[in-house]
Amino acid sequence: MAATTTATICFHVIFVRDTVGDLLPFLHSLHEHSDCHFRLVSNGCSGDEDQLLQALAAQYPRLSYYRINTRRMLPHHEVLHQLLPLDEDPWFAFIDSDMLALAPFMPPFRAAMEKHDGIFTGLPLWHEEHEQSIPLAYNVLGGRYYKAHNDMITGLSYCALYRREPLLRFMETSGIGFERYHWHQIPIHIQKQVQGLGLKKRFYDTAKLLNILWQQEGGRFCVLDSKELLHLGGISGTGSKPDAGWNGYLLGRWAGVIKRFIRFLRMTHNLSETLDLLRLVNKRRAMSELMGMLVRGESFDESHPVFRKLSAALRARMLHMAGIISNTYRQFQKNQG
Repeated sequence: MAATTTATICFHVIFVRDTVGDLLPFLHSLHEHSDCHFRLVSNGCSGDEDQLLQALAAQYPRLSYYRINTRRMLPHHEVLHQLLPLDEDPWFAFIDSDMLALAPFMPPFRAAMEKHDGIFTGLPLWHEEHEQSIPLAYNVLGGRYYKAHNDMITGLSYCALYRREPLLRFMETSGIGFERYHWHQIPIHIQKQVQGLGLKKRFYDTAKLLNILWQQEGGRFCVLDSKELLHLGGISGTGSKPDAGWNGYLLGRWAGVIKRFIRFLRMTHNLSETLDLLRLVNKRRAMSELMGMLVRGESFDESHPVFRKLSAALRARMLHMAGIISNTYRQFQKNQG
């Protein structure tokens, strides 16, 4: 049997508006620590950002550029469906643009590719151990949960490799793709199948339903705990610039809190889960604000009001990673200048 190679894999790195300049050091680290190709995907980026991505792709043979034909940022699942037909490589791969490679990161993938159809990794810095598996009573199967209460893998959409041919075949026969689904949008015969697995939810985030159904029909999935990849989580989809709405939320503008509470309660029909989602929003925005400071060359210490809102475990993780990220930017600027 021929050795599994990663040199032909093309990771789609998806950029959105106001993120490109800040996240180029992350792209450089991915390129430096692998033999893969990377397609730099513009999803609603500005004209200047598109030019920057094009110029960068022209400098390196393992980089290429692709622009989604849109003026606004498209949802993740729509972008994935546009990218899927662009190649014929045995694997379809994508990765968030705020993923930092600390060392060669493909060896674990190479081993997993021998036996699996779907490989996932990239849990964000703000992810906590209790968020691995969705509680049985919860109704929103969000991106942070990578397994169900019965240990069935629901996957991640931060960084993923799918075996292309069986993926396309499953999509064609099932009619299910990377989309996010509300329960009422799912065909009746598939609803019955999901209910039989004990996984009826009111909402399924990107690719969750696909992963559940394909796995139930024989798909082989795994989640890697990659120590070589550091995922900030949040910046690739929002940018690193300060946002008055974030500050307003964190400073306790109750109108915003109440609106979110009502929206989440309508979605979950579960008070405990609603409160958990509010805590998640608060945590993610706090982490994103601190990470945005780092990528803008700013710093923070333990007295920062946003930092103090984090749990003790997240504060320790942030202090450790802040040095790594700051050093990455300094080294990148030194190499560029």
